[in-house]
Amino acid sequence: QEYTFDNFIIGDNNNFAFKLARAISDGDNRYSPLLLCGGGGVGKTHLLRAIENKTLAHKKTIYVTCNEFTNHLFKAIKSHTSNQFRDFYQTVEVFLLDDLQDIAGKDATQEALLHIFDRLNEFGKTIVLSSSSVPSKIGHYDSRLVSRLESGIIAEINKPEMDNRLRIIQKKNLTNGYNIPDDILGLLA
Repeated sequence: QEYTFDNFIIGDNNNFAFKLARAISDGDNRYSPLLLCGGGGVGKTHLLRAIENKTLAHKKTIYVTCNEFTNHLFKAIKSHTSNQFRDFYQTVEVFLLDDLQDIAGKDATQEALLHIFDRLNEFGKTIVLSSSSVPSKIGHYDSRLVSRLESGIIAEINKPEMDNRLRIIQKKNLTNGYNIPDDILGLLA
């Protein structure tokens, strides 16, 4: 499996987020809801998928992107199966939602997420979300949803420093069986 905690490269930029994601995957629900924030390519999806891979065997876990969530919602509305949609998400033990920025301005999706979030939170279920930024800075979010999404711990993941970028590229070089010389890896980093 590509997305595991063991193959996540830890650095100063992501250590806090890594420790929280790892604790949540070990069943420590004190850090839920957790919002992972950062630009593209900093490891948010990797951490969500690592949680999914670790919890899937013993807990009802779902990982979904916001675009998939939105598409699922609209198919449910169109086919008059909104109750099944709601039940599907409200009965999970670990809810992992990726790319929150993709639902900015999508009122129906935000409303559905608000209700699912409230239900899961009420019953102490694990919620981990990712976004390019905190929703209050993105804009076009329902204030109730912003309040919920930002109610837990926010772990910002910054761009990695040079040494961490180099370790990431070296790991990919080994994992994928490439034989790229170190000087080229340094330039790529």
